[in-house]
Amino acid sequence: MPDVIAQLRELGGAAVAPSPEVQRAGLRRLQREIERETRPRRNRRLGLIGAAAAASLAALAALALMPSGGPGSREVLDRAAAAVSPDHPEILAADIQSRYGAWRIWVRQVPGRGTVEFRSLKSNGDELVSYPSGGRLPFTTEEYTAADNRLKVQPETQTSAFPEIFAARDLLRRAQAGEAEIELRETTVSGRPAYELRWNEDTSRTANKVTIQQTLLVDRETYAPLRVSEHSFGTDVAGRPLDETDTTTISGFKRLPDTPENRAQLNMSPHP
Repeated sequence: MPDVIAQLRELGGAAVAPSPEVQRAGLRRLQREIERETRPRRNRRLGLIGAAAAASLAALAALALMPSGGPGSREVLDRAAAAVSPDHPEILAADIQSRYGAWRIWVRQVPGRGTVEFRSLKSNGDELVSYPSGGRLPFTTEEYTAADNRLKVQPETQTSAFPEIFAARDLLRRAQAGEAEIELRETTVSGRPAYELRWNEDTSRTANKVTIQQTLLVDRETYAPLRVSEHSFGTDVAGRPLDETDTTTISGFKRLPDTPENRAQLNMSPHP
């Protein structure tokens, strides 16, 4: 039975990441071995050999999903999670675009406490802030609606939004718990080199037959989040055909020092 590691060493060297051509050559060679070893013969070990050959082919095929010469999916995920998980107080800022509108957001993160302050400013003038205060739940949320020029203050209420910016952090936790099988590919976003991480949600307990495919794209150099999408297809709860995609684009991502000047960006704008 051919050894996958030996094949790769023979084709590219132990320290050399296999190129796409080498990967295809390895797959062809391994397929020929499988065909030879699974021909009908009087051999009680045939089933074991065929199963081992198929497992080897699956392993090499999985390797072909990984970018040639680049990091693996777990390393990319670790770096992407670190990009939105500062090890000291910082303010994360980004522009968010989805089918529901466009926002500029600011998120003050403190290690061990998570999000302690949040502000979002929508393109239509709507605004929301959440900040520490007194009370049993020591936070207050203020929401301004531009259409009727109304400001609503909600004591003892903490609000945060746009979890897409932290998608890598959530996915890392799930991967560590063995709850997600992740595929990694190299791609571009508006000409910007990026990594694409793709996985399926567990829909085994849903009454309807549906597949939910999640995709996270991060910058290949900074690992900043660029895009999060969810593609659902199959049937809905009423048995009707379902095929829809919801995409959130993240641009202008910045990590700002936790200075008084930058904290001022978390304050509600003056409204008449």
